[in-house]
Amino acid sequence: MKKTAAFLLVLFFVAFTAFGQSVTLTPTTDKQLTLTAAGVAVPNITGQRSDGTSAAPTALPSGAWMMSIYGRGYNGSGYSTNASSAITFGAAQDFTPTANGSNIQFYTTLLNTLSTQERMRIDHNGRVGIGLINPATTLDVNSPSNFIAKFNGVGAQTYIALHENGVYRGYLGSFAGAAEDVDFGTGNGTTGKLHLTIKAIPRLTIDTTGNVGIGTSIFATGEKFAVRNGTTQFGIFPGYFDAIPDANWTTFKTPLRIQNDFSVSGRITTNNALDVNGFSKLGNDAPAIKVKKLTGTTGAAQGDIIPISHGLTSTKILSITVLVQFETNGQYVPHSYTNTNGYQFDFFSDATNIQIRNHPTNSGQILSKPIKIMITYEQ
Repeated sequence: MKKTAAFLLVLFFVAFTAFGQSVTLTPTTDKQLTLTAAGVAVPNITGQRSDGTSAAPTALPSGAWMMSIYGRGYNGSGYSTNASSAITFGAAQDFTPTANGSNIQFYTTLLNTLSTQERMRIDHNGRVGIGLINPATTLDVNSPSNFIAKFNGVGAQTYIALHENGVYRGYLGSFAGAAEDVDFGTGNGTTGKLHLTIKAIPRLTIDTTGNVGIGTSIFATGEKFAVRNGTTQFGIFPGYFDAIPDANWTTFKTPLRIQNDFSVSGRITTNNALDVNGFSKLGNDAPAIKVKKLTGTTGAAQGDIIPISHGLTSTKILSITVLVQFETNGQYVPHSYTNTNGYQFDFFSDATNIQIRNHPTNSGQILSKPIKIMITYEQ
């Protein structure tokens, strides 16, 4: 009897292996399926599939599933017929003995629906796509909302580190400064600069010492902020602005020096010197002007005429003021002064000089005295 029972049992398993299409396990006590192995054996679940038929299998085509794992729940009247959540293993190419490209897809079902949708895929290159089926890079995320991702760390310093070929380059996060601050930059021990780029070209650079450059990553000695655009250059040094010549990169070191056009729509206020080497224009209808100072000495005798070269195009001269200092304590008289005898002089301008003439009979108190001349001329 025992031999007959054993024979029937073997026959049953042979028939099951040959013709069985599915197996349903309904545990009554232990609610799990446990696979146990010993030694070098590793428990595994294998799903294998061909195209064609069991009797005449053919190669699995691209896009076919090799295996799937479904999760279904009891809905109050029966078990769901759809796969509420699933993992599928698919062929990424037509299978051959030397080509078995594959992928893994993950599915879930939206709340209050029966629609199962693919949420994540690991493709044949190992690229992970979240929200899309053809990831273009190692991690490719496509979100239906504008809130794409959230990263949360524990502790006062939270950051995402950036490495290149295994070498640490920088980070994005909250690391330096106060806890509420956000950083993007390099960490300790790195020697790289930080760039903001347009079309893969650095447009703004912060170097390892904190110097800031727009259009450049090269700085003059002591320069903290630099703007370069061809031959147009500008720099800020601690305590003063500066322009950097192309030729020798030496500094002017003046309180404020502006070489090219400079437009200000508001007020310029300074407690120090303001050096403007170009022409100045006060008002839309005003001429662009400069002021030039000349010095000299009056003639030694009454009636003498002293020429002082102005070095200007005479037709550009707008006004001339001449003062003669008759006392060392800084007392001056203007031209044509006649309130007191002995202080009279006149002047005129020609193409080359400002001519200072002592009055022939009324200039005895201003002989051989210092002269100051202020000339206003236009561009």
